[in-house]
Amino acid sequence: DFEYTWLFPNNGHFNFWLSNKVTYKYLLEPFSQFLPDYYFQIERGEILRLMDCPRSIPATADGIISLLHDKGALAAKPIIGLGGEGFFKFSFFGGEYFLNDNPSAEVEIIGLISNWRSANIGYVITEYLKPHHEFARIWSRTPNSMRITVARMPEEKAKIIWAFTRFGAQSTGVVDNTHAGGILNLVDIESGFFTDGAKIVNKKLIDCKYHPDTGALVEGTVPHWNLIKDKLVEIAEHLPQLTFMGFDIAIVEKGFKIHEINSAPAIYAIQAYKPLYKDENARKYFKFMVQDKMKRLRKS
Repeated sequence: DFEYTWLFPNNGHFNFWLSNKVTYKYLLEPFSQFLPDYYFQIERGEILRLMDCPRSIPATADGIISLLHDKGALAAKPIIGLGGEGFFKFSFFGGEYFLNDNPSAEVEIIGLISNWRSANIGYVITEYLKPHHEFARIWSRTPNSMRITVARMPEEKAKIIWAFTRFGAQSTGVVDNTHAGGILNLVDIESGFFTDGAKIVNKKLIDCKYHPDTGALVEGTVPHWNLIKDKLVEIAEHLPQLTFMGFDIAIVEKGFKIHEINSAPAIYAIQAYKPLYKDENARKYFKFMVQDKMKRLRKS
């Protein structure tokens, strides 16, 4: 854990590419089908239309409400932020508004948008991602995202070094993060099979093989797994300056969507299942990075 923290930022001065949720939307334009639609950016008193916003929708609070009526659900999150903090889900169905799945009103949503315009941090409003039916059978009220970490050694092809699923629950609200109580499963990188559900309680990993609310066995095979593996490696090759990336993806019916990329994905959950140095590719990458940093420090 000490070495992992000491290495930050693994990606050097290119690290900022990943810290901003709008920046990597532009960076990954050739792979736009694997990213959510981006509709608005709210920052410094302005509402800005982004690349996927329909031309008929104005860059106003009323425009956001109009888009919500059309789409049924939207996601909003800080442009720079971690761990699902500040995430909001807007919904509209049956003539009623919902905020984070709780009954709301149009005036409350417009008030929230107004607060973001005057806040110090910016917000981005995107497509809300619904889980693939294979994941939804376990829990349907969160996207049930996966964390897949890719690393690349110098002059070598990038490799996936770990992957795990995350399922939300009644107690996690509209997010599925492990620190919020989400259920995780280690994924076999070769087959995409996941099993041995667990969650973190008081900083300890405890068994949770059956979902606490639905009773479903938290086990299965990740849909579109070969496509996911191939495309994430291809994206890593497209961004060779970034040697270490933790992709947060949602599995949807027609593929997958990357909703966040982390430059320092947390390792406490994965190491509870399998210490990183027990994996050949992870051990090779981290030992090289530690030795390389030691050499650079000696030279300086």
